[in-house]
Amino acid sequence: MEHFFSKSERILFIGIGGIGISAIAKLALSQGATVFGVDLASSSITRDLETSGAIIKIGRQATFDLKKQGISLIVQTTAAPATHPLIKNGKKLNIPILTYPQILGEISKKFITIAVSGMHGKSTTTAMIGILSVEAGLDPLVIVGTKVREWGGNIRLPLNSRFNKNQPLFIVEADEYKSAMLNLSSTVIVLTRIEEDHLDYYRDLQHIKQEFKKYLKNLAPCGALIANWQDKNIRTLAKNIPNKIIKYNNNNDDDALAAKIKSILKVPGRHNLENALAAYKVGEYLGLSEKQILSGLAKFNGTWRRLELAGKIKKNNAEINIISDYAHHPSEIKASLQAIREQYPDKRILLAYQPHQHNRTKKLFKDFVTVFDQADVVIMNEIFDVAGREENPDQNISSRDLVRAIQKRIKKRLEIKNLKLRSCCYAKNLSTTKLKILKSTKPNDIIVIMGAGDIDTVARQLVAKKYGKVKYHQQS
Repeated sequence: MEHFFSKSERILFIGIGGIGISAIAKLALSQGATVFGVDLASSSITRDLETSGAIIKIGRQATFDLKKQGISLIVQTTAAPATHPLIKNGKKLNIPILTYPQILGEISKKFITIAVSGMHGKSTTTAMIGILSVEAGLDPLVIVGTKVREWGGNIRLPLNSRFNKNQPLFIVEADEYKSAMLNLSSTVIVLTRIEEDHLDYYRDLQHIKQEFKKYLKNLAPCGALIANWQDKNIRTLAKNIPNKIIKYNNNNDDDALAAKIKSILKVPGRHNLENALAAYKVGEYLGLSEKQILSGLAKFNGTWRRLELAGKIKKNNAEINIISDYAHHPSEIKASLQAIREQYPDKRILLAYQPHQHNRTKKLFKDFVTVFDQADVVIMNEIFDVAGREENPDQNISSRDLVRAIQKRIKKRLEIKNLKLRSCCYAKNLSTTKLKILKSTKPNDIIVIMGAGDIDTVARQLVAKKYGKVKYHQQS
């Protein structure tokens, strides 16, 4: 494959600031296409794209004259409704329209594709595989749903602008929302975890497993499934597939390997060790030596908003670390807090958490109530509204409900083993959350800013010593 996009193409991206779709915009720009975009809010991602040459408009009324601009292709976020004016106009003008997952699918057909899938750990595992591949001398295209410092963002472009014809390798984070992963043609599928999530789309766990079963059927006949064997749902799905199965996190089988990886891994937590085990197995599949794989994993320094040390603030001359983390599912929150507790056993953990989406909060409410035990103090921001994914019947849930339930749990702390949590309070918005953090912080604290919405803004402003009001926006 020489180029996926041509220099003559003029492409409009709807939701261009999204962490996934923006990578495609960067790929298009790198190949000489003219890029236009709209999004609800300006961000570091949209500003970077503008610096690279993209023409972007911001706001709910942002639009372009498709005919006048000669738009030849529209790429849309899955969050954009069919009623979006630019989508309706594009259909009238017979302009091809692809969703972000569909265009990933088209790219995957041209490559040896390694798709990293599952409810948790996708971004970190994808980045790990990408970095160890590059360190071993491979030249992959990598698209990941986070920012990787070594690549300056969410995409790693091959150094050979015409791509590596001998082994055109594509490493991609395969999102499961709306069964997006079904668009991919994969040579290798990595499955990290399967459990209930995205219940605004999936009916239940059985529905999730049905869709992942379809996904595994898309695996190339000569391909392999790299499976977290501790996950019972994955074990069930793997039973009847004809492909090679490579197991990781398999009882005691990986103990010696895990010890080697742990000795060189720079990111904390059992969950990150499992991510690294998955990446190691991919490296083996690619024919890399143990030395090459471990050397690559040793170079992994973490990614944006994944237990990221965002910076420090001072309190009574003491420096306090601020960690930003993307965890937004109960299992992720529990894993991240456990990792922080292990890394800072003598510190008080002050957690500011912003629930992500009303539906998820409502459907997994009981699980959310029990996962904050390893924090000492929790400030619960109001739930983040996810554009295009919120329904009126779900609006009857609030962070206040979570706070009340957690406070009841705290009162029973003598009956609950290892419960460190002592207080939980509500904050109506990010400005209030930031104010409560500043008032509550003590010199021996670790401040954790957690959630998949816009709460990361609080971490960046605290580090920058910006203590005023916080501007809000919805996720696109």
